[in-house]
Amino acid sequence: MVSEILYTKDYINVTREELLNNLKEELKPKRFKHVLRVEETALELAEKYNYKDLKKVSISALMHDHCKDYSDEKMYQLATMYAPYEPLRVANEAVWHGLAAAELARAKYSVLDDEIVHAIAQHTIGAKEMSLLSKLLFVADYIEPGRNFDGVNEARKLAEKDLDAVVFYKMRETIKHLVETNKKVYVESVVIYNHWAKKQEG
Repeated sequence: MVSEILYTKDYINVTREELLNNLKEELKPKRFKHVLRVEETALELAEKYNYKDLKKVSISALMHDHCKDYSDEKMYQLATMYAPYEPLRVANEAVWHGLAAAELARAKYSVLDDEIVHAIAQHTIGAKEMSLLSKLLFVADYIEPGRNFDGVNEARKLAEKDLDAVVFYKMRETIKHLVETNKKVYVESVVIYNHWAKKQEG
């Protein structure tokens, strides 16, 4: 059971229950429920793809949207502390919140494990190179049971057999959706997508 996962001080400075209490205070109820579903889905994918460290899965899943309900100013400040590069300024909260949560994990919760921190940071647009943990969170956030959008069932089917395929599917469909709705596409998303498209070719 999820509740039986015991965090250790070498990963994070709070218990799972303490982290959940903090999330309840900082997230809207709907988002808090989403976070719990992402954790459950990520743990299911971990079992399927033989990822053994469930503590890392749980921590990264619960932390991934920790900053989603922060003000844009606070979110951006944390994001640029984690990744202080110029193009980030032209992004928005959809990109910032993952980087902000990664910084919060390090600064507030003493999460120093690179795999966990990178998974949290990468869950929005992915990355050229992603660990198995990053892929698990990236996909779980997309296909958790509360998601209901065109293409989600196709993504869930892909997740049953090919994790890389659904990672690329999410990248492609997200950019496609942004273009179709006349929204800006963050330049780094395109760079990452092109890298993964080349990998799929060959």
